[in-house]
Amino acid sequence: MSGSVNNRLDGLHHLASQLKLHKPSLPELVQECKANSADSLVVRLVCELVQFCHSPDSAMAQEAAKCLGQIGPCDLWVTAMPEQPKNPALQEALGCFKDKPHLQKYCHIFHLLSDYLVDQRWETPIL
Repeated sequence: MSGSVNNRLDGLHHLASQLKLHKPSLPELVQECKANSADSLVVRLVCELVQFCHSPDSAMAQEAAKCLGQIGPCDLWVTAMPEQPKNPALQEALGCFKDKPHLQKYCHIFHLLSDYLVDQRWETPIL
C-alpha cells in the first residue's frame, strides 16, 4: 500500500472515531445542512465519503462506509448529491412518477442497488 493510501485510510479511521465520539452533536449539524445546503460542511463531507466508497481499495471503501454509518441517515436529496450521469432506464422510471416526486427517490435507490448488485468490483464471499 502506498503512503498516500495509508494516509487516507488513517484519516478516514480517525474521522470515524471522531464522528463516533461527537455523535450526539451530529443531528444539529445535519439540521444546519437543511438550512444552507450549498455551503454545508456535512454535505461536502458526505459527498467526499460517497466518492471514497467507490474506491477500488476495499479497506478505504469500508472505512468511508463506517464514517457514513456514524453520520447516519439524513435527507441530503437533490441539493447535496452531485448530478449523476443520465441512465435511460432510470429516466423512464422517473417519468412514471413525475407527479409523485417523493417516490422518485425510491427509483434512484432501486437503480443504484441494481447497479451495485452487478458491479464487478464487489466480491461476494461464499459461505
